[in-house]
Amino acid sequence: MLVLIGSAVLGVAAAGFWLWLAPRVPLVATSDHLVYMQDAEGEQTVGQDGVFVLVTAAFGLLCGAAVVAWKRRGGVALVLALALGGVAGAVVCWQLGMVWGPGDNIAAAAKAAGLNHPFPAPFRLQATVALLVWPIGALVSNLALTAGFGPRDEVPAVFVPTGGVTPGEWQR
Repeated sequence: MLVLIGSAVLGVAAAGFWLWLAPRVPLVATSDHLVYMQDAEGEQTVGQDGVFVLVTAAFGLLCGAAVVAWKRRGGVALVLALALGGVAGAVVCWQLGMVWGPGDNIAAAAKAAGLNHPFPAPFRLQATVALLVWPIGALVSNLALTAGFGPRDEVPAVFVPTGGVTPGEWQR
């Protein structure tokens, strides 16, 4: 439960990083009361999604590594908590990023900016499949680190039926 809640709380920090690093989409209001993108061929909207993917991937990798460092012996419960916490953290990041970013009232922003002056568009996540990047990153790093540095199972003793023969005799 602590892993799930911790991941969701880290979504707040991830939202801050997303807002800080993501490019802004500039909009422009024209005299005919329409709002257009300033650069119709710009890549800022894709850049916002890309930065979201990179930020959530980094947070997912860190969460998976932190769980391995905290609990060497994993288990199904920790893996499920990582997966669900990753989704929760990504959703928190997405929703807070939209709330903290430029407002949704485009008409008021256009009026405040004035005609033919750029103003930022509201943050949007166009590729909602990006919400799965955090849990996938967490699970991949947890699996890799557990496989590399986790506890090893003891090698079981090999049972060789001898049929009444002593071990020294059957080797001859």
